[in-house]
Amino acid sequence: MAKKKNNKKSKNIKKPKISFKALFLFFLAIIGCILYLPTAILFIVGMLPTFVSYITDTQTGKNKTFTIGAINFSGCFYYLVHIWNTSHPMDVAMNYLSNPMTIVVIYSAAGLGYVINYVATVIVSSILRQKGLLRLEKIEERKRKLEERWGEKVNGERPLDGQGFLLENPDNLEESA
Repeated sequence: MAKKKNNKKSKNIKKPKISFKALFLFFLAIIGCILYLPTAILFIVGMLPTFVSYITDTQTGKNKTFTIGAINFSGCFYYLVHIWNTSHPMDVAMNYLSNPMTIVVIYSAAGLGYVINYVATVIVSSILRQKGLLRLEKIEERKRKLEERWGEKVNGERPLDGQGFLLENPDNLEESA
């Protein structure tokens, strides 16, 4: 019987289908890479840290990938503009890729993206933590005021029965249950 359940589960798994729009965009990207080969080669090699970040980023919004990609693209942009201004020859792109300083500049920009993402995450998390602590202080103050006004019965520390009502005699839990 266990095999039948597994078979039913495997039949319900839907294989992802490639839409016409995605296939068309992929086809256009291939044509663009062929037509603009020097740009494509420099872009693909230069943006490798962004591609790796995209694969390894598990966040839903891919914020890390966006940050790294933007700064990484700015590192590539200078060299891309120079290729575009020199009538787009392949030898210029290959000279850039064979120059270690070019790769250092481009990948350092990606590293800067990692640093910016890390620093921003630390800053935002500390701000949110402080806001949470302030909110907790306000809740405790409000709780203290409610206890002053209504007595000890509203502090949330008294035992309740199964329906959520206050037990009159908390020592006799077995009798009331």
